[in-house]
Amino acid sequence: MADLTGKIEALERQLDKLSNVFDNIRKSLTTEHPKQRHSVRTKTTGGRPAWVEEVFQHFNKISAELKSVKETLDTRSFTDSGNSPSDASVTDIGAEAELQHEASSQGQSEREQVSTAGLESGEPVPVATNALERVEPASPTPEQDIQAQELAPQVQQVPISCKASLMPSKSTEPPHHITQLNGALPDPLSDDGNPPTFRCNYKDISGNLNETKLLLFSSDLMVRRKGYFKLSVGGLPPLNVEETSFNQPGKGHWTNFSSQPVSRGCVKITKGQNQEVKFPGFPLPECQREPWSRRTLKEVWEGTLKESPRDMLYVIGDPLFSDIELSPGEGLKRIEGYRNLRGIGTTYIYLSFGVSFSIIHGEDAKFRSMNLLRSGEDKLWLIVEPAYEKELEHHMREEFPEMANCSQALRHLSRIITPRKLDEWKIPYSLDYCKPGEAIVTEPGALHQVLNVGANYAIAINTLYDSSPTVPKGYKFCQKSCDPHGITAVHLRLREEGGPLTEVQANKKAGRPRDQVTAIQPKIIPSKRKATSTEPQSGMPPVTPQMGSLVEAVCGKVAFYHLCSLVYSWRDRSKPFFEKNDGGAPAVHLVQVIGALEKKSYLTEFLGRFAKVKLVEVIDERKDGRIRADPVAITNLINDLRWENTRTNRRKLHYYLEEGRRWKRICGSFNGLLCLIPPNRDDGESLKVSGRVYQELSDKNIELFHSLLKADEFVQPMCRVGKTFQASIWADEEVPEFKWEGEDPKEISRLSIKELIPFIEEFSVKTENEYKPEKYDWPRPDRWLWDWPQHPMWVPPSDHQCDLCDKEKCNCISTCLPKNKPRITNELGKGQGVRVIGLTYIKGQILEEFRGEVVPLETYHDGWPMEFIRPDLGDEPVAQIYPREMGNWVRKVNHSCHPSAEFRVMKISGWWRQMLVAIQDISHNSEITAFCGRNFLKGQGKECFCEVCSGYSTPQQG
Repeated sequence: MADLTGKIEALERQLDKLSNVFDNIRKSLTTEHPKQRHSVRTKTTGGRPAWVEEVFQHFNKISAELKSVKETLDTRSFTDSGNSPSDASVTDIGAEAELQHEASSQGQSEREQVSTAGLESGEPVPVATNALERVEPASPTPEQDIQAQELAPQVQQVPISCKASLMPSKSTEPPHHITQLNGALPDPLSDDGNPPTFRCNYKDISGNLNETKLLLFSSDLMVRRKGYFKLSVGGLPPLNVEETSFNQPGKGHWTNFSSQPVSRGCVKITKGQNQEVKFPGFPLPECQREPWSRRTLKEVWEGTLKESPRDMLYVIGDPLFSDIELSPGEGLKRIEGYRNLRGIGTTYIYLSFGVSFSIIHGEDAKFRSMNLLRSGEDKLWLIVEPAYEKELEHHMREEFPEMANCSQALRHLSRIITPRKLDEWKIPYSLDYCKPGEAIVTEPGALHQVLNVGANYAIAINTLYDSSPTVPKGYKFCQKSCDPHGITAVHLRLREEGGPLTEVQANKKAGRPRDQVTAIQPKIIPSKRKATSTEPQSGMPPVTPQMGSLVEAVCGKVAFYHLCSLVYSWRDRSKPFFEKNDGGAPAVHLVQVIGALEKKSYLTEFLGRFAKVKLVEVIDERKDGRIRADPVAITNLINDLRWENTRTNRRKLHYYLEEGRRWKRICGSFNGLLCLIPPNRDDGESLKVSGRVYQELSDKNIELFHSLLKADEFVQPMCRVGKTFQASIWADEEVPEFKWEGEDPKEISRLSIKELIPFIEEFSVKTENEYKPEKYDWPRPDRWLWDWPQHPMWVPPSDHQCDLCDKEKCNCISTCLPKNKPRITNELGKGQGVRVIGLTYIKGQILEEFRGEVVPLETYHDGWPMEFIRPDLGDEPVAQIYPREMGNWVRKVNHSCHPSAEFRVMKISGWWRQMLVAIQDISHNSEITAFCGRNFLKGQGKECFCEVCSGYSTPQQG
C-alpha cells in the first residue's frame, strides 16, 4: 500500500505544479505591467513559448504517474485474485478495505467470516479491490439468502394485451450473481466503466428511507461521475394482482404516445388521447436473455429508434392497484404538501404494454429518482454523465432554438436522442439495463431516457436525502408557459419550525446559503429574470399561475423568437413561390416553398389579428359615441364588398369588430404588443400558452396584465420593434432592418434575455458615411498630397467635383439613385440578401452608395469592412468602410461569381464614393449580387453558395 500511496502523492504534486503554471499564465496575461509579462512571452530556442514547454513537461510526468498507478492497481487487483479485468467491478469506498486486502496471508475462511459479519450487522464492508468472490455464509439467515442469490423466476403469464417483445429469449437459466465483500454485485458491463450494482433490502427504500446506506452508495466515485447506481432489491413482496382490483386509468394518467421518425438525431414523442386498457395478467413474462453487452445495448437503441413504434400504449400515473410504495426521503418530506406532488413525493407506476420509451430529461429540482422494475421485460437505460448536462443542453438548443429557458427545457422538447448523436457531440453516457427486482437511482443532474424492450411494470419516485438542499442553486423553475403540469417555485414550499410558510427561491441571485429560504406569498410565481412584487395592488386580483404564464409568454425569449419569425416571414413574402427553373433543381425549390409556407402560418395569423384591429380603427371613427358600430357604416361596407345584406354577413362583420376590439383592449398602451402574443394552439397540440387565452381575460385581469408588463424591462424594446413592424406593413413600406438580423443566429440564441436588449432595435441607417477623426489614430496615406488628417473621401476644390455633371455643386447623389428600393430577403444557405421587387434595374444604372463608418485601414478583420481605394492616388487604399453597426441595404448584397452588379469608386456631388452599379439588367424578383474578390469568402472560412458554385441557377426573369 505504501508504494501506491507514494505514487498518488507524487501525482498530486505534479497536479499542483501544473495548477501553479496556469495560475502564473493567467496573472501574466492579465497584468497591466508589461515588465511582468516576460515570463509567459519568453520563447525557447525552437520558437515555442516557454510556458508551452513547461505545460508539456508536466503533462508527460502526470501521464507517466497515472500509468504507474494503473499498473499497480492492475497487479494488486487481478494477480492475487486470479480474475481477469473483464470480470471485475471496481468499488472503492474506504481505507479499511485496503488493510483487509493487504492481509493476504489470512486464509479464505477468515475472509468469509469478515464478509458474513458485515451482512449480519447490516453494514456494507468496504473494500478497495475489485476481486470477486461468491459469498456463501455457513448459516445464512432468510434475509441473507435473498440478498446473496438470484430471485427465483416468477411464473410466466402472457398479458391479455401485450405486444411482442423486442428481444427474443435466449436462455432459460437465470444468471448467477457473484458478490463483492462490500455487498456490491459485479456489473456485466464493467469493461465499459458502468457503476457497480449494490444490494439492499426492500425495507431500505420504503417507509423511512435508509439514507445512511444510500448516501454511501451515492458517494462512490464511479457513481458520482456516471450519475447513477443500480440496486438489487431483496425481500420484495410477491406481485399478486387480481383483475377485479385493477382500475382503469383516469384523467390524471397518460396512456397513449406516438413517435415521429428520427430527425436531427432525435425522435419526437407526443401524447395522444387516453384509452381504456385490458388487464395484463401478472406477473408479466420476463426476458431470459443473457447479460447485455454495451454493443448489444447500443444496437438495440439505434435499431429501435430508427424504426420506432408509431403508437405506444404506456400507462403513467398514480397506481392502478395495490402495491408497495417507495419512500421519497426525509428531504422531500420537508416540503409542505409533498404528497400532492404526484410522481415526485408519491409513487408513480409505469406500465408498458410493448416497446415504449421515455424522453431524455432530468428530474424536477434536480432530485434523485428511483425506478424499480417489478415485473416483465427488461428496461434499458441511457444516462448522461452529470458533468456534461449543460453541454448537451447547449447542443440541443442549437438544434432546437425554440427550447424554453427553464431547467426542464429538455423535458419540454419531448425528444429521445440516439446514441449515435451523443457520440457525434462527444457527450459521455452509460448504457445499462434492469431486470425485475432491480432499480436504477439517478443522481442530481443526470439526464436520462428509457427504452422498454417489451411489456413490463415499474414503480418510481423522486428522493431527497435529509442532508441535501431542497433545490440546488441556480435552478430555474418552470412557468406555466413551459408546461401546465410543470413544477413551479410555488410547489416547493417548506415549513420551518415555528415559522410561516416559505417558498424556495433557487434562482435568486443573492448570495445566501443554498438551503436558505425566503418567505413570500404562496400564490405568487416569481419571474425567471427578477423577483416580482408579491403585494397585489388594491382591487387587483392575485397573480395566478396562469397570469404569470401569460406575462412570461410575451416577455421571454419565446416572444423574441415570435417577433423574429414575423420579420423573417414578412421578408420571405417578397420572393415568388413557384419559380420556373430551367435546368435547375426543382425539388430544392419546392422544399424551400414548403418551409416558407410553414413559417408563414404564424404571420398569416398575426395579419388576421392586425387587420381586425385596423378595421376597428376605421369603422369606430364613425361611431359618434355609439357603443356598437354605426349600422349605416356596416351596410355601406357590405355593399362595397358586394355581399348580400343578410343577418349572417352582418354578424360576420360584427364578429370581426368584436375580436379586433378585444385585441385592442389586451394591447392597451403597449403599441406593438400584438406582435408578441403567441399563436392560437389546439388543445393538446402544445404545452405552450395559446393566444386564445388572452382573449378570455376579464377587464380586471387585463389591468393586472398591463401593470405587470410595465415592470418588465424586456417588453418595452420588443414593443418598439413591433410598433415599427406594424407601421411599416400598414404604410406598405419596406420593413427596416433590425440589429439582430446582422448577427449569427446561433450566437443570438445563446444570449440571455438581458444580453439581447441591445440587439432589439432598428439598425442605424446612414444617408452619409460617418467619419470621426478623433475616434481613431489616422496614419497618413503614402501618396496623400494635401493636409492631414482629412476625410479620406474628400475631393480637393481644384478638382472636378462630379462624374455625372459639370457643376461645382450638385445634388446628383440624390437624383441618380432609384426611388424604389430593393427588399431584404432570406436566401438559402447565404443568410439574408437583397432582391428587386416590382421593377427592373437596367444595365449601367447606379443602385446605391455603400455606406458605413469610415475607419483607418486594418481596423477590422471580421469580414464586414470594404477597403476604399482612391483612383487619383494610384488606386492606393486609404480607409475602410465598416457597415456592421451602421450603413444601408448595400451591406446585405451577397457575393457571387456571376454577379449582377459591381462596386465602382466614383466622384459624385463633391465626394469620392463607393457606388453599386448594375452590370446587367436586373429584373423583378431577381437577387442583386456583386463579386467581392476571390479570397473574400475564403478569408472568412465560408464557401460560396452562388448559382455558379452551388450547381443551379437562380432565375433572372419576372
